[in-house]
Amino acid sequence: MKRFFFFIFILMRISFSDITICQIIKDNHLLSKVGELKLPLSKQSSAFSYNLQIFSKSGENFLFVEQTFRNTIDIYNLNSKTYYKTIRLPKAIAPEQPIGFFVNNFDSIYVLLTKSNKFVLLNSSGVIMEETKPLTWNAEITPVIFSNHPVIKIDRNLLICSYFSLPNDLPKSPSCIIFNMNDKTIRYDYPVSLEYKKGWWGKTIYIPTLHQTYNRDKKLIVHSFPVDNYIYVYDKYNKSKKYFAGSQFIKKVYPVSKQVKPNITGSDVENHFARSGYYTTINYDKYQNIYYRYLVKPVKKGKDFTSKRDHSIIILDKNFINIGEWEVPDKNDLFKSFIYRKGLYILNTELYQQNQDTLCFDIYHLRNSP
Repeated sequence: MKRFFFFIFILMRISFSDITICQIIKDNHLLSKVGELKLPLSKQSSAFSYNLQIFSKSGENFLFVEQTFRNTIDIYNLNSKTYYKTIRLPKAIAPEQPIGFFVNNFDSIYVLLTKSNKFVLLNSSGVIMEETKPLTWNAEITPVIFSNHPVIKIDRNLLICSYFSLPNDLPKSPSCIIFNMNDKTIRYDYPVSLEYKKGWWGKTIYIPTLHQTYNRDKKLIVHSFPVDNYIYVYDKYNKSKKYFAGSQFIKKVYPVSKQVKPNITGSDVENHFARSGYYTTINYDKYQNIYYRYLVKPVKKGKDFTSKRDHSIIILDKNFINIGEWEVPDKNDLFKSFIYRKGLYILNTELYQQNQDTLCFDIYHLRNSP
């Protein structure tokens, strides 16, 4: 009998395609608040931003915060916790509706323009240093650059997340746009999750999309898809493994229907995914050597699907073993978060409502982690 149970245990730990399945543990004390980071806002700025990025220069660390709809990027010095300066996008590109930026260095800030389908390179004074020719995107894939869709730089390539359509030939459909910084060309790579082949997912932009992160020390690219309980890890040789990284709150994300139903309204689709929940950001914390996988929890029974959504975070160790799941406090906005020295920094919206001259980030650290 003991041998039988041992055999069952081994089967649960070893499965096809190097899948690792682990018990999901709910632990609201898994992350502990260890402090706050307060940054003074400039007079023209607000907390309304979906793109935050940290960049280091000469031993100092800077937080770049895109001011959505204002065509500006605020820069904060994290060492001194002070406002540094604001980059104003040139008037020539402001009407282009920029949809994200990537800081390569202070004199090479890539800004993606939607209407002309090209990148412009700015310096920290907002001067255009260079611009690409219009890029020919695949009609089935659209670039997206936000905090929850970060750009990964590997050598001279920028790996960009996308919103993708779902053609019949799904296994060959790419999910990632790769921009070569030298010859200014693009190519496509990395397949979408095969979960998308199981039905019709409606017309949304947050469901058929790629989220990614990068472990630079081990050269591991990690992909996460909103409808998939598994994450996909690519090594430097582009060999992949998948690991179970599902939530206790999401048994499975189902398609809206098996076949296309054009009569289903947008509200019906929104209601469907509100009831099921779905995954969002994947982040690597190099300081603690762990991974965070964010998710939007299903709306509770009896609540309208348009009500405020609750979030939680699955925490994976360096080997992608699930070590617990942490429910995000209502006061924190996960869409305005970043990783830094002390852990996970998440905007406190309650404090911002009390004082709109200051950005206040609550700092959460893995309990019992050095």
